[in-house]
Amino acid sequence: MMTEQTKASELAFDIRRSIILGAYMKEWAMPEYRVIMSRPGYETCVEVYYFPPVGEQGIARYATVGLSCTPRSDGRLIGTEWMLALTPELGGESVDRVFTYICDLVAHHIAISTDSEIP
Repeated sequence: MMTEQTKASELAFDIRRSIILGAYMKEWAMPEYRVIMSRPGYETCVEVYYFPPVGEQGIARYATVGLSCTPRSDGRLIGTEWMLALTPELGGESVDRVFTYICDLVAHHIAISTDSEIP
């Protein structure tokens, strides 16, 4: 059974996703794949989208939705989304392999990093 707080959290995430994903799609067209990362017992999730290259000289992109509203281990929100741009051939890796890499980085960042400053 969903509580009012859970419903409100889901609605807030849906609105956040609509805004962020809409901005991505405006610039990069439709995503081709999505992976949803979640942790049992936690309301938040992080979605990672793959935007394939458009045209022969295009750039492949992976981008998060929801990372910015995910709490760190100390309770503070991460406050930023991530985007990874790759050559059309994905550096010789498969779409799934790159998804796995990004998900590992996101999970590590949530659990270990104390801020989102660029080193």
